[in-house]
Amino acid sequence: IVASPVVVDQRIFVPSRVKPLLVLEAGGRAEGEAPEVVWSTTHGPDVPTPAIDGEHMYILTDRGIMWCLKTETGDVVWGPERVHSSTYRASPVVAGGRVYVTNEAGLTTVVAAADEFEILAENDIEEYTLSSIAVADGQIYLRTADHLYRIEATD
Repeated sequence: IVASPVVVDQRIFVPSRVKPLLVLEAGGRAEGEAPEVVWSTTHGPDVPTPAIDGEHMYILTDRGIMWCLKTETGDVVWGPERVHSSTYRASPVVAGGRVYVTNEAGLTTVVAAADEFEILAENDIEEYTLSSIAVADGQIYLRTADHLYRIEATD
């Protein structure tokens, strides 16, 4: 297992290369009792950890296919949708109503965090990239094999 579990409220979203991705109810169990499986999906990733904004979970596969699912039920909102035919190791990141996905070649695709799939922008730095971006104080940080970039809007 490479992708990390994600905890939101009392739910644990557990991706695995071996399908399915499980959503478990945390707490309230006797010792040794298995957690309750709330829902599951076969649309799980191998390496990229899913991103959750509360209402939606955004899943990106290693080959650039995305899904958006309702976190409460697992219902598919959209997907499968192709971002780019490439290799993805970095996890998607949700910030400011957008989902940022970066491939190994350094292309970041910005997708609307919405009920309809829409690519909003593409930014290519053309450098080998495995790291997920980080967002802080309105700035995006992107680490490649050779550089660390800080990206911010200018007035």
